[in-house]
Amino acid sequence: MFKYSLKKTLSNKMFIFWSLIFPVTLMYFFHLAFGGLYDIENRIDVRDAAVIYEADNEFASYFGAVLDEISEGDEAILNLVDEEDEQTILRMVSEGEISGVFIVKEDTIEIAVEPKYNSNDSMILKTIADYYVREYDLIRDAVLTGDQGAVNSIIDGMSAEVDYMSEEQGVFAEKTDPYNWYYYSTIVMGILFQAMAGINMVAELQADVGERKVAMRTSVSPVSKLKLIITAFLSRLVVSLCISTFSIICMNKFFEVPVGNRLPQLILFILAANMFALSMGEMFGLFFKGSVSTRGNKGTALIMTSVFISGEMIATLPGLIERYVPVINDINPATVLNMALYRLVYYEDLTTFYIEIVKIILITVVFLGIATMRLRRQKYASV
Repeated sequence: MFKYSLKKTLSNKMFIFWSLIFPVTLMYFFHLAFGGLYDIENRIDVRDAAVIYEADNEFASYFGAVLDEISEGDEAILNLVDEEDEQTILRMVSEGEISGVFIVKEDTIEIAVEPKYNSNDSMILKTIADYYVREYDLIRDAVLTGDQGAVNSIIDGMSAEVDYMSEEQGVFAEKTDPYNWYYYSTIVMGILFQAMAGINMVAELQADVGERKVAMRTSVSPVSKLKLIITAFLSRLVVSLCISTFSIICMNKFFEVPVGNRLPQLILFILAANMFALSMGEMFGLFFKGSVSTRGNKGTALIMTSVFISGEMIATLPGLIERYVPVINDINPATVLNMALYRLVYYEDLTTFYIEIVKIILITVVFLGIATMRLRRQKYASV
């Protein structure tokens, strides 16, 4: 029975398409559309800048020394333009030849940027100016005492602050890339489509739904009904686990989307998610009306609605729902699974991950209990 169910599942072309081929193909198109886009948008390139001194004091002098430090070497933040004429510098800024200019006064620093400025440019220049003004006393004391180590430490602190996109330590385990949500949502979509195998499983065990000859043979089989149900479920679970694992490997290796380094928790996620999908498919097969194809179409419609609400096409949609109708996120299976996978990869604290997994496991147990009792009790007068 196990071998037969395994072969029948693998021979179902529509099941393989929706659970494996379609998700992987969709991830490929996502990769073409915005692969590496996050890094491009947030890359901190060396900016061309100039400086105008309206004061001649220690404050201005030390700032010049700091600019020299952060404009040299392989980790330079700025490329200082060698130009001292104020009018020439302002013209270069207005024409976009350089990103901006520092205007150093007695004890403050103003910045001016090109008219069509990039927000990153202005933020970087402003961060450097603000950091220097805030740390001026420390920089002056370090220079006066000749403590080069202290000077380097301050310069390193400035460079770190310029990297404004780095996440707070202890909150995120990986660099967060909002575009990766689409990949995780696609993985979840592929897992939820394993429900089609659950629908087909019910069809094989019900003489009035699926292929009549197959279902009739199953109904009169001397093997206990419970054993038939468990065998059919496990055979489909093995296929589902293999498909999901392959999809996640493709996402990680070919599309370079992180899956974290918590293998036991990732295995738990894959197992819980696939068991849920199959149990959900059993519920579709038992309670939807019509042929197997009709029940599959109804299941597909519900799954696609769930996936859409979870942010498959609009990543910000779950956040909007959380603000106004949070209960939808709590009961929408695709959102729950998406958040579980996202938190597994990115969050240092896995408490919320386990909460989402417990939700999935509990509803799976309920679904499996209902499906098993209903399938075991069904009798057919025509058999």
